[in-house]
Amino acid sequence: MTTMDTAEDLIRILRQDPEILDKVRRAILTDELLELPEKFSEMSNTQSEMSKTQDGILRTQAEMQKSQAEILKTQAEMQKTQAEMLKIQDGILKTQAEILDRLQRVEDRVGHLVGAELERKIFRILPVRLNRIYQLRRPRIVLRQGDFTPHTQEFLNDVENALDSRTITEQQYERILLTDLVVRATRKDGQGAIYFAVEASGPIARRDIDRAVTSSETIHGLYQTEAIPVVAGYRIYQSDQTYAEENKVRTIILEEEEL
Repeated sequence: MTTMDTAEDLIRILRQDPEILDKVRRAILTDELLELPEKFSEMSNTQSEMSKTQDGILRTQAEMQKSQAEILKTQAEMQKTQAEMLKIQDGILKTQAEILDRLQRVEDRVGHLVGAELERKIFRILPVRLNRIYQLRRPRIVLRQGDFTPHTQEFLNDVENALDSRTITEQQYERILLTDLVVRATRKDGQGAIYFAVEASGPIARRDIDRAVTSSETIHGLYQTEAIPVVAGYRIYQSDQTYAEENKVRTIILEEEEL
């Protein structure tokens, strides 16, 4: 029997008995070499899974880039819309300012007309109201804007003489002449003369209160007698009412039917 025949017989025997074949393989090969096929298979599977994961990551990245592009596009549209809205807002604010300016002019004109109408009518209303409040005797109108009364010239002479003698200043003189209404009366108890410096306005404002105070102080200095500041109109805000009370100014609100 040749060596070749012996080898073939050995191979045949090993094929017929897998256990003997496995023992021979383990006797010839190390454990590391025997585990290589299994490890190669695991590595192949792992590589396949990594490839799948990488593909998924690439797809996700592509979707994210697409979403980012859409977000940037939307952001650009929003910025454009915001710019348009700001432009519209600027236009609205400008229009609003113009409307407010026109309304203010209208209000000023209406206030002037109402004030002028009050000045024409107040001379017949105020003496009655003042008499009711202060229990007066013989109330007389000594100054009325735009008109002369029988007692106006006497009052103006007193004012001009006071200016000439420097009892009052030029500013006080002008203030007296611009006072809407000046009423002189006596109290029923007979305690001397009393004057009322009246400023008339539609809506009573703080400037009317200040003018009435200045006029009454000037009259008091002129005659050395009681002079009461009065403001009259159809409306006054609470803050101005408080201001009038702090300055001891009498406020008279006229009813619509009185006008």
